Amino acid sequence: MIKKRVDSIDIAKGIGILLVIWGHLTVDGQVSRFAIFTFHMPLFFMLSGIFEKSNKNIAEGGSKILRTLLVPYLFIVTIDFIPRSLTALNDGKFDLVDQIITAAKCAVGLKTTYNRALWFLFVLFIIKALFLLLGQIRNKTTKDSVIITLSTVSVVFILTRQFMDLRADCLYISALGCFVFYSAGYYLQDIILNIENSVRTHKIHLFTAPVAIAAVFLIVQTKEMFIVHTYKYTKHPLLMLIAAVCGCYVTLVISAIIANSKADRLKKVLLFYGKNSIIILMLHYPVARNFYPSIFEKIGLKGYLYNPIAELILFAITALMAVPAIYLFNKYLYFIIGKKKPTR
Repeated sequence: MIKKRVDSIDIAKGIGILLVIWGHLTVDGQVSRFAIFTFHMPLFFMLSGIFEKSNKNIAEGGSKILRTLLVPYLFIVTIDFIPRSLTALNDGKFDLVDQIITAAKCAVGLKTTYNRALWFLFVLFIIKALFLLLGQIRNKTTKDSVIITLSTVSVVFILTRQFMDLRADCLYISALGCFVFYSAGYYLQDIILNIENSVRTHKIHLFTAPVAIAAVFLIVQTKEMFIVHTYKYTKHPLLMLIAAVCGCYVTLVISAIIANSKADRLKKVLLFYGKNSIIILMLHYPVARNFYPSIFEKIGLKGYLYNPIAELILFAITALMAVPAIYLFNKYLYFIIGKKKPTR
């Protein structure tokens, strides 16, 4: 297993988290929204899976996922108590006991947080915890059989989810649908970790990547979104799975091209965002989905919020606003994001 950071992977995370920001600045009906939601979260699960080790010490591995995933998740759940309570007060429905129960449900994954983007952290925690347990199986054939079986169940779930009357806000159900993307990263780790060399050596990627992009945009003409934690907008899940694979592949190829290029400034920016994607994930959603709409409504410009120019401006503002927040967390609040010591 390669322990050092791989530029193309961090660049892919950078592209992915910027797409997450952009996706949350769009509304239903926009082709860009359909395209982004089709693959951006499958991409993050796959990129997380490529660093999964075959056998881990359960105490060490458990400590790490608690520190890096559950702690930031619970931090946001705690902070979310404030806006959730204020919203209830504004609606005249505030009840302290109810708010505490809701927060407790969020903390254990039975309800989505007010900051809805945080579902990813809890679901990733569940999947990593499951892989940690599976890593204790010493027989590789047995372990692979279990992982492949669970991946098959995950795919079947994705293909049949629309026919099931299941709660969309239960994150354990969401984990079932996301499992296959994480396991794909686990089994394709050698290929993905060497994507820079592959793109540099095999020019076929320059032909297959545009075809994959075309496939994504062709599929999203169905006006569906592959929202992997609910699937409520997915009527053609097989097509969505194909689009997700194509989108992930294209992102990896673009990331490898950038990593191999001399575009040092672009590379530096994407590496910065990629290495700090968790912080951006934690903070951007309330800004994009609550703060901006509130401000535009108060100044009487609500109708202009989702036009392309406003979208582009707000995207740039949100991305820039993340920079001081990243420095703040890395230097002073590093323990919240699972780091043992401050970084610059």
